[in-house]
Order: sequence, then structure tokens, then C-alpha cells
Amino acid sequence: MFAGETRDAGRTIMLSAWIAAPVIAAIYILMSGAMLAYIPAAKVDLTGPIPQVLAAAFGGGAAASGGVDWGWCWGGLQSWRWRWRWWRSTR
Repeated sequence: MFAGETRDAGRTIMLSAWIAAPVIAAIYILMSGAMLAYIPAAKVDLTGPIPQVLAAAFGGGAAASGGVDWGWCWGGLQSWRWRWRWWRSTR
């Protein structure tokens, strides 16, 4: 948003913060609950929770079972999707 696009910038920023803070807290709480549904609390790895949950949900990562590491696949898919969009926008 550029300067001058809103009538009361202070009110708008405060409103957005009051809306965003509970949403972010809810996402964090739900993610933690989902993580604890798949992994016991004593085994939770706080340095890489999302790959750990994906590995537990899909039966182990590539290192554990020789299968597909879904975290890497999802990241690669997203990367190629954005590259494709950029390439199409330059044509």
C-alpha cells in the first residue's frame, strides 16, 4: 500500500495487527496440535517440525524408508510453479 491510499493509516495498521495476531496464534496452536498428533512430545524436533510431521504422516522420509521425502517434493514443486509463472509473464 502506498502513502495516501488510505484515509487513516494509523487506524488501518492497528486494525490489521488486531486481526492478524489471533490468526497467527491460531495457526501456531493448530500446527502444534497436529505435530503432537503424529509425534510423541518427547520426540518432537523443534529445528525441523514440518519435515518431521510430513515424514511421520507419510510413513517416513527418504532417509528412513528409502521412499519419497514429501517435504523436498513440495518445495521443488512450489519453486517450479513460480519459475513457470515468471517465465510466462516475461513472454
